[in-house]
Amino acid sequence: MVLGNGDIVTASEKEKPDLFYGASGAVGSLGVTTLLEIQLIQAKKYVKATYHSVRSISEAIRKTRDETLNPALDYVDGILFSKEHGVVVTGHLTDDIPASARVQRFSDANDPWYYLHVKEKTLRSVKPVVEYIPLSEYLFRYDRGGFWVGASAFEYFKFPFNQFTRWYLDDFLHTRMLYRALHASGQSRNYIVQDLAVPFSTAEKFIDYTIDSFGIWPL
Repeated sequence: MVLGNGDIVTASEKEKPDLFYGASGAVGSLGVTTLLEIQLIQAKKYVKATYHSVRSISEAIRKTRDETLNPALDYVDGILFSKEHGVVVTGHLTDDIPASARVQRFSDANDPWYYLHVKEKTLRSVKPVVEYIPLSEYLFRYDRGGFWVGASAFEYFKFPFNQFTRWYLDDFLHTRMLYRALHASGQSRNYIVQDLAVPFSTAEKFIDYTIDSFGIWPL
């Protein structure tokens, strides 16, 4: 990496670990990365996704922290729909699915939007829900609908938001198109679309601040 003062440094888990971990989400603000060494893993056909319902922000943080320490998992992320409803999603790469399992997809116009699907699956469920998702569709699971940006477009144009209208307007409801429209319309000034790295120790306080200050859901 080339730092702001011109120094050329190497960062790894053992050498300058704070820079190594911080730079991954800093969008170049900590320095310019000029050389990467990447450890690859074997890709598999599916991701076995498990949706774990949580009923408070503190529970969501605890569950996320616990699952990130599980070496058997390949993916961990989460969605907060409200203070009382969240989902921690864990993923495991696999080539095999049970004969009774149905493959869940998210890329076709007839498929559900990922975050709405997860919300519906977990709203009244206290037990984990398991689905098998093709790897490429898992990696781009938020593309259709652009997370909540697509829903805000319907609200902006006062247009009905339902399965039929999402299907009918599908060509316009992918992330690249939505974010172009968000900036071109000037509506980006009314939203906060930001990835942040927050320590587990202060995550609950930060989420409470975000809710009280902006009222944006889901997170």
